[in-house]
Amino acid sequence: MQIGEADGFKLYVVAGKSIKSSARIKGETTCPLHENPRDVFMLLLEGSMEFAFENGEKKTVKNGQYFVLPKHARYSCIFKKMTIALEGVYEKGL
Repeated sequence: MQIGEADGFKLYVVAGKSIKSSARIKGETTCPLHENPRDVFMLLLEGSMEFAFENGEKKTVKNGQYFVLPKHARYSCIFKKMTIALEGVYEKGL
């Protein structure tokens, strides 16, 4: 859900249970392999997420941590429990 915008930078609130194409694996919510056309900044407010990149690298991000998903990096993510994050995307000129 978009919660703000300023000069092409959009801010969203995202939650682990809201991914429409999610699947259930051992009680976890996961999303399919995908990519973004731009860098995405995320700040986890609650919960934790595990990212699995196409190259085999994995990254776990926990409550209070932030990270940037590089544009065009193919990844999937697993929500270990109900997760809430702020997501920022610069969309001006796209």
